[in-house]
Amino acid sequence: MRHVKIIPSVLFILLSFLMVSAKCSHHESENSDTTNMYGESPGDTLNKKVAAFKKEWNKKLDKLDKQISKDKKKIQESAGTNKEKLNEEIDKLEQERDALRDKINEAGSQAQDNWDEFKQGVSDPYDTISGKVRDFFKQQ
Repeated sequence: MRHVKIIPSVLFILLSFLMVSAKCSHHESENSDTTNMYGESPGDTLNKKVAAFKKEWNKKLDKLDKQISKDKKKIQESAGTNKEKLNEEIDKLEQERDALRDKINEAGSQAQDNWDEFKQGVSDPYDTISGKVRDFFKQQ
């Protein structure tokens, strides 16, 4: 008779353990989708990446702006007859730079999945524009 009383008790304990265990497991899986080991959500991590990305690229664009300003000053000081053509070329470079700045400002709307592709989509045009600015007077 004693065994009969023990079996329901053991079953109750086992079922309770399984329910608590399943609840904890479910809670951990929810957290693993929303936080990393530092308690940051993927959104927090991406926001930090975006902020660092914008800071880095805005510094690069500031350098580009300074070089464009120097080139504009050289054009104004030059006595050449092709000032109009040079100004048109500088205007084109500024438009390309502005488009790149707009793209950089879109960084906050990017998803983690396409972040590397987005960064490459900024890096390649920057390299092109930077090279054009660097070599601006070499071409003329």
